[in-house]
Amino acid sequence: MTDMPDVVRVSAINNVAGEMNAAFVGDEAVKHFDRVHIPKLASALLRVSIIIMRSHLGLAAAVLFGLGTIACGSPSRADTDAAEITAAQANAALIKSAYDAFNRGDTQSVFAVFAENILWHVPGRGPLSRDYRGHAEVGGFFEQFMGLSEGTFRIQIDQILANRERVVVLCTESASRGGQSWSSPQVHVWTVKDGRATAFWEYEGDQQSEDEFWSMHP
Repeated sequence: MTDMPDVVRVSAINNVAGEMNAAFVGDEAVKHFDRVHIPKLASALLRVSIIIMRSHLGLAAAVLFGLGTIACGSPSRADTDAAEITAAQANAALIKSAYDAFNRGDTQSVFAVFAENILWHVPGRGPLSRDYRGHAEVGGFFEQFMGLSEGTFRIQIDQILANRERVVVLCTESASRGGQSWSSPQVHVWTVKDGRATAFWEYEGDQQSEDEFWSMHP
């Protein structure tokens, strides 16, 4: 194998160093939990191993290649990770759009996010607690809690977490009725398939107080 001239080798290594830096601070498809762009890092490590092999340091190249495979997986794994990130971002944006539409009173856009046979679960023992199935039943549920709260019900999103099939929304719900105000942290868990929400599961911060609030007679 022909030796690489020193100038070319140094230049190539500098270029790869720049790529590895971009892998940690780049903006495209960033893994926010560790700020590493997996495809860029894998590509940079592979290029470093090629440069070393051309310098006749085969053992060092093999070690580096092995470390790169352990850290980043194979190129196919890197592609899979990138696809997971893209799907998670799309799901998070889809569900957030439903909350935004609800807060501006656009129920048509809200239901456009829901699958026709969506399952909607509300826990507890209050008047709203039950499973709802499909647009008609969920629509009736919306009308019921908005009526009970005289239109004061609000949701504030605190954080959204997502992967390929699930979206978890940490939020705060609030409402007023009969001169009483209520506010509670909530966890909403969504299932998303083929670009539509197929299930919603609510976990209440204080189920007893929420049941009492919706059950009281104004």
